[in-house]
Amino acid sequence: MLGYKEEEIVGSTCFELIHPEDRDGVLGALDELVKTPGARDSVQCRARHAEGFWMTFEIVASNLLDHPEVRGVVINGRHIVDRGKREAHKDQLIAELKQTLMGLNTLSGILRICASCKKIQEESGSWQQIEAYVRDHAQVEFSHGICPECTNYWYPEQAQEKPE
Repeated sequence: MLGYKEEEIVGSTCFELIHPEDRDGVLGALDELVKTPGARDSVQCRARHAEGFWMTFEIVASNLLDHPEVRGVVINGRHIVDRGKREAHKDQLIAELKQTLMGLNTLSGILRICASCKKIQEESGSWQQIEAYVRDHAQVEFSHGICPECTNYWYPEQAQEKPE
């Protein structure tokens, strides 16, 4: 995967190929891994391709030093450039969906409302109670009451006098 010929790589360690900024993290993770038999850990790092550019890998290591047939650390690496692109695409889609959902629950534009009964005229031309219209176009439920001014106007005998 890294483009080296056998004679270029034999006799060297993989650590020479790891990006200098990632090397301490990889070595530290390996050091901790060998302390715990049966442990498994993963780390991301960059490795230099034979042509000089860096490739990103996910390295998974398992401590099998106590395993009678293995007696070593098994290390697997896989190139993860595609995963980064997929995750970036997924994040972009999530952001777009959130934006769309926010728009679905927002009333906008001009609402034609009856000056008398306060019904809303829909695009189809039919009229609908304002509460039903808003409930159908936004995540809103109504709870009805009566304000003090309307109580005084419609039910003056039930209106409470304000204490002085």
